[in-house]
Order: sequence, then structure tokens, then C-alpha cells
Amino acid sequence: MSLLENAYSIPKEVRLQQLEDQAVILNLKSGIYFGLNPIGVEVWRAIESGAPLPALCLRLTDEYDVEEATLKSDVEALLQDLLANGLIAQ
Repeated sequence: MSLLENAYSIPKEVRLQQLEDQAVILNLKSGIYFGLNPIGVEVWRAIESGAPLPALCLRLTDEYDVEEATLKSDVEALLQDLLANGLIAQ
């Protein structure tokens, strides 16, 4: 099963600080922080709102003129990093 099909939540100790079109995520408990580019911010906002990630990927493919397979692979890599660092939960 693709990571894009899973539902995610944001732990209560994780905060996002928006910096124009980029952002920094901080886990207040562990001190781990992570930078997000504009696409990463859109993925984060989708997780916050509970929006389906496959639909987001389709929209972003058009918006950023990128191959769907490439975008999905990049989003899955981001999800893996966020999970591994305790910045999102399943």
C-alpha cells in the first residue's frame, strides 16, 4: 500500500512556522526540526485538514508541471521522513 493512501495526524507537540512560501516544523518534545518547500507546505496543510493526498498530488502535478510519478515519489519520501522523525503519525 502506498504511503499516499494512509491517513496521518500531527502530534500535539509539533508546530509549524510559516516563512513566506516555505515553513519549518518543530517537535517541541524531541527538538527535531524540518524545513518544508512550497510543495511540502501543501502536503502539510493537506494532512492538517484531512484532505486526501492522492487528490492533492494530482492538483500539484498540474500546478507545478511535474510528472505524476515523480511528484508521488517525492511526496512519499517526505512522508517517510516526517514519520521517521516523529513529525506526523499514522
